[in-house]
Amino acid sequence: MSIELSLAIKTDLMVEGARSQITYEDDIAIVRTPDLPSYYFGNFLVFDEAPTAEMFQTYIDRFHAAFKQDPEVKHVTLQWVHDIAPSPEVMALAKQLGYSYSRDAVLVSAQPKAHREMSQNYDLRVIQTDQDWELVTNAQIEIGSETYKQPSFPDFKRSKMLTRRDLVDQGKGIWVAAFDQETCIGDMGIYATDGIARYQSVGTKKSYRGQGIAGQLIAFAANEIGQPVETYVIIAEAESTAHRLYAKCGFDLKEHCHSFCKYPDA
Repeated sequence: MSIELSLAIKTDLMVEGARSQITYEDDIAIVRTPDLPSYYFGNFLVFDEAPTAEMFQTYIDRFHAAFKQDPEVKHVTLQWVHDIAPSPEVMALAKQLGYSYSRDAVLVSAQPKAHREMSQNYDLRVIQTDQDWELVTNAQIEIGSETYKQPSFPDFKRSKMLTRRDLVDQGKGIWVAAFDQETCIGDMGIYATDGIARYQSVGTKKSYRGQGIAGQLIAFAANEIGQPVETYVIIAEAESTAHRLYAKCGFDLKEHCHSFCKYPDA
């Protein structure tokens, strides 16, 4: 019997559209994004339970077995559906083996709101033209490059943004951005199906942070989505600045999403 996926994973797959594939094998789910083998959280295994120290190597072995036909997948990413943090013993073992642990907050709201006014009257708009898509793509690369230093990141992000635009073209969501004249200073996507909407790639350029831009874009996107939504979902690193911002915008904690990842250079 296939496992029941968490809200975080379900909405991740919704945002990826047809690009990602999911199959079930015994007690695991296997998620693949064939044209993006370096996508750490697009090629991963989902287990029902958190790993124990005794089972950690088995989880790793099952990942390698699942992706043995995909030699370009050089990382290992393990997730599980239940909101259970790994034991200290597992954390120590994972660190010894070169794995990084992530704990993300999955937040929900019936109606997001802006937490404050913007410090200046920046222009908010729904992205439609080729020129604006290029501007938001470049902004996403600039913002993401603060965290992801790999030389391949710009090409990876451009590929991801093509998927995001394709879903917009299919009527499954919108992309919104804030502009200072013709400079994109912050942007995000929102996608919806069956009454559930998921925010994606929320970002503000460094020199414009702290001015209320992200909160205004969150509310603007909810108002512009153009379809009925019962639950808005947004995800952030637990206890992070983003988590605290989203709480001010009307989001409440539903669950945590846990994962281990061994990056290719780890």
